[in-house]
Amino acid sequence: DFGKGGKQLRADGNLKQYYHTTCKKCINKGCTRIDNIDPKVCNKCGISKPLTEYSYEKYRDRYRGECKSCKNTTRRIRYPKVKDKLNAKYRDRWANEPDYRERQLQTSAKSREKHGWKYRERRQKVYSENPVFYIQYAHARLRSILRSSEYFKIKFDNADINLLISPDEINLIKKLIEYPELLNRITENLNVHELSTYSLELAQIIHKFYEKNRVIDEDLANIEQTKSRLLLVKASKIILSNLLSLMGMESPEKM
Repeated sequence: DFGKGGKQLRADGNLKQYYHTTCKKCINKGCTRIDNIDPKVCNKCGISKPLTEYSYEKYRDRYRGECKSCKNTTRRIRYPKVKDKLNAKYRDRWANEPDYRERQLQTSAKSREKHGWKYRERRQKVYSENPVFYIQYAHARLRSILRSSEYFKIKFDNADINLLISPDEINLIKKLIEYPELLNRITENLNVHELSTYSLELAQIIHKFYEKNRVIDEDLANIEQTKSRLLLVKASKIILSNLLSLMGMESPEKM
C-alpha cells in the first residue's frame, strides 16, 4: 500500500528499495476534492451557484470566492478593449513634451536596424520567386511611404526635383521616362509581353531605391530632399498602378 521511492546502493553491492512513509490511500485522499456539496454563494454578486461555476485553487485546496462570470467581468474592467483611446490620449500628452518627435524617430530607427532585416529578407525571398508578388510588393512599399507622409503632414507638390542626384534616383527617373514610349511601341507592334518585362524591371529599380535611400528623413532640417523624394515616389506609384491595371492585376495597399 506504499508507493516505491528511490533506491540506494549498499556497501555489499546490493540495491535497497525505499518506500514512501505515507500510504497511497492518504495521498489520494489529500489530492481529491469533493464537488457534490451544497452550492456556494458568490462574494461579489451574492448568488448561490454550484461549485462548477468557481475556479479551484489547488495550492490552497479551496474554491475562489468569486464565480467565473464575476471574475471575467473584473478582468474586462481592469483590461478594457479601449486601450487604443487611452494610448491616443497619452500620445497627445507626450507630444507636448520637448524633443518628443526626435526621440520617437530615434526609437523607431533603432528598432528597424535591429529587427527589420529579418522581415526584409523573408519577404524578398518569397516575393522574388513570384514576379507578380514582386511587382505588387513594390507598389505596397510606395503606398506605405505615401501614408507616412500623410501622417507627418508633409506637402510635396512644389518640391524641387533638382535635388534628386543620387544614382538610384537618376536610374528610377530614366525608367519612368520610358513609360510613354513603351505604350506607343506596344500599340504599334502589339508586343504585349514588353509590358510585363518593363514592370518587373521597374519594380527591381524601386526596391533598390527603397533599400538604399531614406525617403522620409529623420533629420527635419533636410525636409527639402524628403519632399523631392516623395514626389518621385508618387510618380513611381502612379505609373506602377497603371501597369498593374493594364495587366489585369490588383494594386495592393498593404502586403
